[in-house]
Amino acid sequence: MRIIRQSAWGVLALALLITNAQALIVATDNASNAPYDAGWQTSDNGGTGLSPWTLTTGGNRYYLIGDSTSSNGGIGINSTGNKAWGIQAYGGDTAEAVRNLNSPLALGATISLKLDNGNIMPAGEVGVTFRNQATGQDMFQFSFVGGTSDYQWIDQTGTHTTTIPFTYNGLTLSLTRTGLDSYSATIAALGGASQIITGNFGGVSDPSDLDQLRLFNANAGGDNPLLRSLPDRIAFFNSIEIDAPITIPEPGLLLLLMTGTVVVFARHYRLAQSRPRN
Repeated sequence: MRIIRQSAWGVLALALLITNAQALIVATDNASNAPYDAGWQTSDNGGTGLSPWTLTTGGNRYYLIGDSTSSNGGIGINSTGNKAWGIQAYGGDTAEAVRNLNSPLALGATISLKLDNGNIMPAGEVGVTFRNQATGQDMFQFSFVGGTSDYQWIDQTGTHTTTIPFTYNGLTLSLTRTGLDSYSATIAALGGASQIITGNFGGVSDPSDLDQLRLFNANAGGDNPLLRSLPDRIAFFNSIEIDAPITIPEPGLLLLLMTGTVVVFARHYRLAQSRPRN
């Protein structure tokens, strides 16, 4: 019987060694969750796996829960009930919504979110920054600057221009940590083009360092009193998600190996039964 047990455990161990990479959602939130029913304020904390929001207020900075298609039509990035997080800023002010991750972005993990920038006045900017909360260092930034044609990103080697042109439809940004200080990012315009970019994070380079998210609207409304507060200058964001890699046995292979375990067990059992007994 000892041989039978050893053979069975050996086959099962082999099954566990041959695995398939999957993703586990470790954090998620969107503007349709209950904490935002009364609007969007500092200390609101919807979803799971994320810390409460901190919103920079005062001056010409405003935050709301609204319909992202109200900015300029398009596909939009709404969740249930036609809701998204909205940020408005003008008169030289920058509005930002900052949120810490409950756990730093691990190697192989991906953080994603949606952005619908609306109109942006020249020199205004709308985007998202991934940071180290202890130092405030920017590790990766994706944005659109008013007066330009394409979206851009900033990393260790400076500012780069994407091949994705301005859109009213919204985009999805997915950032994966591929090494101690390296990343791969996918930028996908809804209903349009997509691009994969790779590089190295700016600032610090430790797996525990990327642990803060910043959404910002830097004076997208501009300074013209007749234009600066128009709803098409509101930037919308939504649908934050963090996926961590896990490994599980391939279902088909696991079934095959379990079948093999039964066969091995039965063979040894027959041999044991056929031996003469004293």
